[in-house]
Amino acid sequence: MEYNTVLHDVASQKKLTNYGFYTVVCSFDLWQSAIQLFNPHIVVLNHLHGNRNKLIADHVKRQGGSVVVVPNEGRPNSSVIDNWFNEQLDNPNLDLYCAWNNLIDHPKVIDTGCPRFDIYESDILRDTREEFCAKYGLNSSHKIIGITSSFPQAKFSYTHVEFNKNDWDDLNITSIDGREDSFGFAQSEYRNQQKFHLWIRQLIDAYPDYQYIWKPHPMEDIGAIDAYADELGIRIIRQDFIFNFLRACDVLVARIGCVTVQEAWLSNVPTIQLGLSSDERSGASEEAYEIGCHADTAKQLLAVFPYVDDPGPRTIENAYQYLNKYGYLTIDAAGEVTIAINNEVEINLAMSNPTTRQLSKLNKLIWEHSQANYVPNLNTMHLGKSVVQQDVWEWSARL
Repeated sequence: MEYNTVLHDVASQKKLTNYGFYTVVCSFDLWQSAIQLFNPHIVVLNHLHGNRNKLIADHVKRQGGSVVVVPNEGRPNSSVIDNWFNEQLDNPNLDLYCAWNNLIDHPKVIDTGCPRFDIYESDILRDTREEFCAKYGLNSSHKIIGITSSFPQAKFSYTHVEFNKNDWDDLNITSIDGREDSFGFAQSEYRNQQKFHLWIRQLIDAYPDYQYIWKPHPMEDIGAIDAYADELGIRIIRQDFIFNFLRACDVLVARIGCVTVQEAWLSNVPTIQLGLSSDERSGASEEAYEIGCHADTAKQLLAVFPYVDDPGPRTIENAYQYLNKYGYLTIDAAGEVTIAINNEVEINLAMSNPTTRQLSKLNKLIWEHSQANYVPNLNTMHLGKSVVQQDVWEWSARL
């Protein structure tokens, strides 16, 4: 499970309880047991791409339940993936799609805001700048430059090539213009990643007196970054959360299209976006790129860096308009999703509720699964995205 998905799910779980729903948050690995034992009236998924999620939706509908999609990740950030993203809306098993904004015109779609940003509704789960700096040996009174890289596909140019090909085929990603060849795309991303590293090296050489912290994309190959970061004196932040990371940043340097840019704007952190190739600039990514500082070359990066601290009122206004347009200012998506589910999804009252014995068995399975998978499986290539069940219970208690 992924932290931003789980935080939203836990918040939704709390709010759904107020409407009389009994809810369970569990790993995808347990979907068959969960559906069999819990016999849910409603199942909430993060998308309807790929055989697994389509099979889950089919099982739920056959039992008389309803299917809701809350897209916690994978929103269309460029125009080339709009059609791929929207094809799931035509799945006959879909009952309700909770979109990040009102830009999708479809009878099954309701605008509920961006679940990723529910964390900003409250400070309960967030570190202060001082707390974060104390954890990582940083001086909170000195300037800190944050770097977020986003090259999850780069590693598939040299490892797990067949896994990635099969994954793209299953999710139909190869239907997207420019992504017909998973290996070719991975090679291109690897070249962009190396260019990104080179630009960051030149930035640090030019401004060596600042503190630099780096949070890679959760699916990046951390091993490929470690030696490079050690050489340059960059502190790598592996498992902590982006909302804590941004609390410590005075400036964020990020790749075009990365949603951490919008999170930085929400956290009042000025940004520099790096455009590494021309094919990245379309749709929402292109709109965001024109807001504030950006650079298409290392020379431009060094030129704009001294001015990033003073974005000016026009940049701040444009950032606000962008955040509002794409639903990022709705920082209680869990509440909006709850209202949508309660008002729009027809409950099949003929379905039987799970017995106490079934609930006990399901909870036992969840506990056993959490113990067996406390250390994430390295072969999944999703190590940095993993959230264990204990985190779910802790966040639920704290909320």
